[in-house]
Amino acid sequence: MATTLLACAMTVACSVSTASAGPGIAKRGIEQVSVSGNGVHRFSESIEHSTTVTETGITILSTEVIDLFGDLNGQILYHPVTEIDFGNQVLVNTGHQVFSGTVAGSAPVLIYDDKFRFDVDLAKGQVRGEVYLDRSLAGPRMFCELKVEGPVAPPGQNSEFTYEGTCWGLGLKKDGGISSPAGNLPKN
Repeated sequence: MATTLLACAMTVACSVSTASAGPGIAKRGIEQVSVSGNGVHRFSESIEHSTTVTETGITILSTEVIDLFGDLNGQILYHPVTEIDFGNQVLVNTGHQVFSGTVAGSAPVLIYDDKFRFDVDLAKGQVRGEVYLDRSLAGPRMFCELKVEGPVAPPGQNSEFTYEGTCWGLGLKKDGGISSPAGNLPKN
């Protein structure tokens, strides 16, 4: 049962405000670009480190790999702390993740995020959350805020999703990288 619910939780979706960069960012030589693309969450390769029973459900610590294509092109090493509340049929993921790849045609980067949060309504199979790739570890300094949507994956199967949002940084191309349909990106 824990593996089934973990698979439901790992399908990512989120919404993020892109207003945090402020109007003066372009004056400092930092580019702002809208980004979009798709990805695959490789549940088939997930590693479950521990499961702890709680008063309302379980807590799972795991490691996951996510492939990103489009304006963000690379992989995310995803280490979620998954809190499942069986009674309310909700799941929350927080934890740590690192993106390795390119952003809108940039040189390769490593960007860390420990602020993401995914809220999953297990009854409806819907996921909502936030992603803040905001700490550059290597490569050009940059950060991204993304919306991600996708269906909940059947247990043990990989999950496909789309993403869109905004990235800020040095070395970004206004026309982005390998782009995919942008959907309803916020106008900046």
